[in-house]
Amino acid sequence: MKGIILSLLLFASLSSFAIEHKVVIHLDQRGLKTQQLALNMANDLYESFGKNNVTVEVVVCGPGLDLVREDKERFVSRIEDMIDKGIVFTAGWGTMEKKLKKEGEYPELIDGVNLAASGAFRATELQEQGYSYLKP
Repeated sequence: MKGIILSLLLFASLSSFAIEHKVVIHLDQRGLKTQQLALNMANDLYESFGKNNVTVEVVVCGPGLDLVREDKERFVSRIEDMIDKGIVFTAGWGTMEKKLKKEGEYPELIDGVNLAASGAFRATELQEQGYSYLKP
């Protein structure tokens, strides 16, 4: 019986030390299933680890930029809710420049989406800061 009680006390004390997990999800594809998977991964990490134990950043570039475009409307409210929770979304500036040349204007992004020099640069930068890299 003492062994069980000691085990429970040890587990309780260890679980009080929160481990912060840091994850970057890199999305460079346009497909609906891939975009849904990226959002599901981000949300699942947030829900599983708890908001105080995880930092999640979704980095989009290339065709993946469609995920965070205001005019695509597919995931706008879902992404706004995720941003409100603390999940970070970052778009690559290089892709924005290419869209300007192709479409004649910069695409409007969902409010709260950050910009980085490039998506690949940002994903690399986060990995160098200890983030785990996931790709849907």
